[in-house]
Amino acid sequence: MAKTNIVDWKTITSFVIDAFVGYGIPRKDAEICADILLESDKRGIESHGVNRFKPIYLDRIKAGIQKPVTEFEVIKDFAATAVVDGHDGMGQVVGYKAMTMAIEKAKKYGMGMVVARNSCHYGIAGYYATMATDAGMIGITGTNARPSIAPTFGVENMLGTNPLTFGMPTDEEFPFVLDCATSIVQRGKIEYYARIGKDTPAGQVIGRNGEALTDSVEILDDLNTGKAALAPLGGIGEDLAGYKGYGYATVVEILSAALQQGNFLRALSGIGPNKEKVFELFPRLKERRKQLAGTMSGGEQQMLAMGRALMSNASMLMLDEPSMGLSPLLVQEIFDIIRNIHEEGMTILLVEQNAQMALSVADRAYVLETGRVVMDGTGAELLTNERVRSAYLGG
Repeated sequence: MAKTNIVDWKTITSFVIDAFVGYGIPRKDAEICADILLESDKRGIESHGVNRFKPIYLDRIKAGIQKPVTEFEVIKDFAATAVVDGHDGMGQVVGYKAMTMAIEKAKKYGMGMVVARNSCHYGIAGYYATMATDAGMIGITGTNARPSIAPTFGVENMLGTNPLTFGMPTDEEFPFVLDCATSIVQRGKIEYYARIGKDTPAGQVIGRNGEALTDSVEILDDLNTGKAALAPLGGIGEDLAGYKGYGYATVVEILSAALQQGNFLRALSGIGPNKEKVFELFPRLKERRKQLAGTMSGGEQQMLAMGRALMSNASMLMLDEPSMGLSPLLVQEIFDIIRNIHEEGMTILLVEQNAQMALSVADRAYVLETGRVVMDGTGAELLTNERVRSAYLGG
């Protein structure tokens, strides 16, 4: 029979703080992280408590995915709103400082809203809503996460579990707090099931064949490889209105990315290494990484679009006229990058009116006229084809 050990809150709190400090987190930040982590266990939410201490935080710090020292940068600061950047630091620290900032704005202006980009896993969302209720305010918080939810009628994980959380003061000793994901079950809960040897209830996870999965250990492996996805609130399909949960998850995804130009969908998976790779391909983007996309030149915006696509771990890159409106020098630069990306093994589908440039990089090419394929062959073959040269390459 398995032995159960009971550890008092004081001991486990000291242990978690000291472990965080040992991994390079400043003590004050470590205390914030530990308080949020253990508050989850105190509320009976095992999916976000000490259960995730090592795999979500310590292992990510060790792997270099998450930074132990959090650089909390204010990008924009207006009367009642602000945009901040956590620079891949501790999500709890980013969340705590962002909500503190929002509360101070609300005290002064009646409402405060702060959005954060580049923040890592921030623990239970309800903690931050409760910060607002403790100040006598209504608190709302939400975040997107790495893909794990399948769309209604789909089996591929596209959206995160994306909690949308509300906290409201009451005339009792405790507030009303609604803290839940937009999926039936959260990944951390499945990790908990796997640890205690329990199957995941049927209907919460869907496999690539459309059938429900229940083996918790296998589900965790399949989620990592894209062979399984969580069902949205309402469940698989539309019989129990799964589209409603998927709709709410989509709203959180949009708000969590659009308001602060943050990462979304597949770009949330393995973002660290991919971002550095994109900066190698597009050094100009690294120089302008703090510049708003809308203020960049046409060529820089084209580079940004390609870079965001590459960060999504895609197996194919689809480009629609990347040379349009660009100067000859920038066109050459863009196509040199396309060639380099392809040489590294990326499949590229390119639609382009600049036939000379397109054929010079293409393995296989097709010429379309009024929606019909009129010629095809290798890029080299079509470059020397008299009809192509006469019609598209100026003789």
